[in-house]
Amino acid sequence: MIESQADPRSLGSAGSMSERTNRKSLLRKLIRVIIPPKGHRTIPTISGYVLIFVSLGIGVAAYNTSSNILFITVSFLLSSLVLSGVLSSLNFSKLSWRLIAQSPYRVNRKAFVRMEVSNGKRFLTTYSIWFDMLASMNEIKGRLPLARRLNPERNVSLEWEFLPKKRGLEKLSIQNIGSQFPFGFLSKIMPAEEHVAVHVWPERIDFSFNPIGGSEIHFQGQTLKRKGSGEDLIGIRDYQIGDPRKQINWKATARRQKLMVREMAEDKQPGYILSVDTSHAAWKNEDHLEHLCRFSASLAEDLFTRNQLSATIVNGSEPLAIRCIVDLEEFLNALAILQPVEISPDIGAHRANVISFEPVYPGGVHALVGLQKAGQA
Repeated sequence: MIESQADPRSLGSAGSMSERTNRKSLLRKLIRVIIPPKGHRTIPTISGYVLIFVSLGIGVAAYNTSSNILFITVSFLLSSLVLSGVLSSLNFSKLSWRLIAQSPYRVNRKAFVRMEVSNGKRFLTTYSIWFDMLASMNEIKGRLPLARRLNPERNVSLEWEFLPKKRGLEKLSIQNIGSQFPFGFLSKIMPAEEHVAVHVWPERIDFSFNPIGGSEIHFQGQTLKRKGSGEDLIGIRDYQIGDPRKQINWKATARRQKLMVREMAEDKQPGYILSVDTSHAAWKNEDHLEHLCRFSASLAEDLFTRNQLSATIVNGSEPLAIRCIVDLEEFLNALAILQPVEISPDIGAHRANVISFEPVYPGGVHALVGLQKAGQA
């Protein structure tokens, strides 16, 4: 979560308490209205250019005819441009925003980033602003408008929608903030340069997986012959005959008026260990590598939902025990930034519960369990 605020020097935020400092601050504000800070742009719109040319024409006519009415008209037109710039600066004053990632992000699935905008002014309303958004890795640009007024000391939530096309570490940023308030003669644009980094997971794909042997992860709290000693809470369920008394959740029992027990994950969970090794020369091919990431991500999620995923290993690193959804997300984050490596340690892919992968030419990936083919995608 990133919180950003508009530059108080350029937008007229409160200065020092002393009178002398207030005078300097007021003078500085007036100068910055006339000479924008670095990176700030004030660009006439089409109607603004028309107004400028009309003012020039009327000004020439007033000079040639010495007509006071024409001089007054020119003064009125030029003052409207100045007033437009002043009101535009006040429109941005004490405006704050924060960028919030709406995970998860996945290839070819609609993604959202939420922005909360707050107007800290006590009396003035903010109108008609927009945020220029950018997803750098996927090279996606968009504009997020504030379609309605934002009253003093109020906030509003906006959402920007985009479609990621590539996995990886995506940088979502606010490039610029702009407005054509109040008359539409000038577009005032100021840089924001704030961002938040998110992982874009590989796309889910269809696959087949049918190993010769089976492996299952049990949960403490089920009626089993052996007891578990886990500490990770999975959920709360109804009491069943044979459940240990120490698993009874008395608060939930009092609330539901019937016996409820805690369902805990065992510390030692027999199940598959999913190993992703990109040291094979074939994984240097981009298509093969992407297919491997898609296959391993889809398989890991399905095994997790069936309670059949014990741990994951990426390029011989320390095994990551999969006990809850947070652990699975950590593995998917690793797949999002996975790249080929020169060599990785041997993790014993011949074992009966280890899932490994090998490329298939000209395309595709095989899943191996104990070095025997068990699935493909």
